[in-house]
Amino acid sequence: MIKGILIFVFMTLILITFTAEYNKDWRFEFKHLVWMLDFFSFLYILVSGIALTIGIYSWNSFKNIFYVPFIKSKQLDQLELNMTLKCVRYWGNISIALGLYGIIISLVLYLNYIGTPSMIGPVVAKGVHSIGYCILIKGLCMSLSGKIEQFIK
Repeated sequence: MIKGILIFVFMTLILITFTAEYNKDWRFEFKHLVWMLDFFSFLYILVSGIALTIGIYSWNSFKNIFYVPFIKSKQLDQLELNMTLKCVRYWGNISIALGLYGIIISLVLYLNYIGTPSMIGPVVAKGVHSIGYCILIKGLCMSLSGKIEQFIK
């Protein structure tokens, strides 16, 4: 699982930084990578998703999401494993909902700046970033739930 995540991140960085459309000489430039990142959209998706998941389930269930696949799968009973599986699935699903909410926020901002064409690009990019980040979190949750399901009898 870790290898898959690392390969995905590496290939994403390659795609962003070495595309011919942005970089005619095919050399690495850090400014292209920074242009594609939006820290506040990522923080919104991550923190809101974690807060909602802990609010619905418990801190222990959320903490077990990261313990079960890697550290202590044999120490938990089946009830705790099932709660952890439900928790990780909920986190993935709520991140998708938060990404769609980010697109709605982007649409509202787009309508606010409709008179100034220079602001339309950054506003639309906020929505694209939020949906991209929620897809990354959903992918992480899907791989974690697959690992957790291996331990449920």
